[in-house]
Amino acid sequence: MLVGLGAPVGAVRAEILRRRDQDASLTVLIEPAQTGEVADADDAWVFTRLGPVGFVALIRRISWRRFDRVYQFRDCGFSWLKYCVWPRPPWFYISEIGAEHDL
Repeated sequence: MLVGLGAPVGAVRAEILRRRDQDASLTVLIEPAQTGEVADADDAWVFTRLGPVGFVALIRRISWRRFDRVYQFRDCGFSWLKYCVWPRPPWFYISEIGAEHDL
């Protein structure tokens, strides 16, 4: 899974293209303004203001899907998201396109 919330313009698309070389399914969590960047992803989930019930549903959806790895842009403002997902998959922060750090 790639969490693209708050990523700079073009960064999500570049990261999707980089990850497509790997032989794995890729789901991307994005904001409505980023929908044009996810054409090459296998699945795209759009994050909007869902309210408490919608937020819990999103966290359950991520948890039930049981992703092998989650990648998230470091300075996106949603770094707390990893603490809401259980069981907790390996979570990596991307500080620059192509550079990832284990947390």
